[in-house]
Amino acid sequence: MALVLLTIGLEDVMSSDQSAPLRLLAGTSAMAFTRALADRLGLPFERVRVERFSNENLLCDVSHLALRGADVAYVQTSSAPVSEHLIETLFSLDAIRAARPARLTAVLPYFPYARSDKPESAGGPVPARLIAELLERVGVERVVAFDLHSAQLAGFFRIPVLELSARETLVAAVRAWQLADLVIASPDLGGAKRAAGAAAALGAPLVVFRKQRRGREVESELLGEVSGRSVVIFDDEIATGSTVIAAARLALRGGARSVCAVATHGVFAGDALAQLASAGVERVLVSDTIEVHAGTGVKVEVVSVVPDLAEALRG
Repeated sequence: MALVLLTIGLEDVMSSDQSAPLRLLAGTSAMAFTRALADRLGLPFERVRVERFSNENLLCDVSHLALRGADVAYVQTSSAPVSEHLIETLFSLDAIRAARPARLTAVLPYFPYARSDKPESAGGPVPARLIAELLERVGVERVVAFDLHSAQLAGFFRIPVLELSARETLVAAVRAWQLADLVIASPDLGGAKRAAGAAAALGAPLVVFRKQRRGREVESELLGEVSGRSVVIFDDEIATGSTVIAAARLALRGGARSVCAVATHGVFAGDALAQLASAGVERVLVSDTIEVHAGTGVKVEVVSVVPDLAEALRG
């Protein structure tokens, strides 16, 4: 398991109260994920009671659970509808805090608004920073997430942040494909370090696509040789797929034998899967930080990061 433990509050992360029993509570976006995690840990699977009133207001309640003095891990991921799940997360955490647990951990496999980690305009707001502040305000003492979009996001917190990586799990799956003449690609310069780690683990060369955005359009320039090679594009997430699509088309124009894509978070907004298929991407590999629903388009393979998370929580 590849694990990055940030030094913010390191002692707090490693010195959990061993006498407090661990309780796993699931939000509505992470039911299957939390059930798998509970099975892995040999623990009961418990739910926050969530109700929606006729005026669209939410009620998040844990009065049916005895949480006082427990080590509580609340699991929720940032799948659609993202903003509604975020409100549910904050309300649920506030309800759990009111029940007076010994410790409260927010397990957010795909961190909400992770890509909003910088202002869109000079002097503008940074939504990811606000979410960090809100999580602290509702009593969270530790955050656990997979493959944050950038290192600066963890710097928004004053509480411990445990960032886990799906890279080893994804690399193992790619290795099992046994692709001939493999080359690993980063879809942009910002992800080059991430892709380089995968390339090193697979013993494959690295190429990089340098992208430019023109409005909603993405143009790429290839830095490296892909002719006759099996290209696997590594990224942290696939949302609309525009970055991967631009890179895939350029790789195929450069003579690539095949193109596949790998990412930790499979958002797949709109018709992303169909667009990936039309761009010539043969298959996509993602983790289960977000539940992937069947759709038309490119073949999607999902691997689980639950074993990695279970190991981290045991520690």
